Amino acid sequence: MKEILLEIANEAVDRSACVLNYPPPSVYFLEFADSSLNFTLVVWAKAFNMAWDVQDFINTRIDERFREEGIEIPFPQMDVHIRKS
Repeated sequence: MKEILLEIANEAVDRSACVLNYPPPSVYFLEFADSSLNFTLVVWAKAFNMAWDVQDFINTRIDERFREEGIEIPFPQMDVHIRKS
């Protein structure tokens, strides 16, 4: 998973005019959560006002790549039990 995220970050450097190549992108595996593995992906935008463009590019590529790889993102589920009195 970490490798895929780093590949996506490097794609952003190569394909997006908004992302700096230095400092280089990095990925950190932060924790095991209840239904997920939590990572932080760090890239640097060329300007503060480009942050939304960078985030959109990265998130779109993560979604596309995860679908290609068959990686599903778990969403919290809740069971509701209704009792009739």
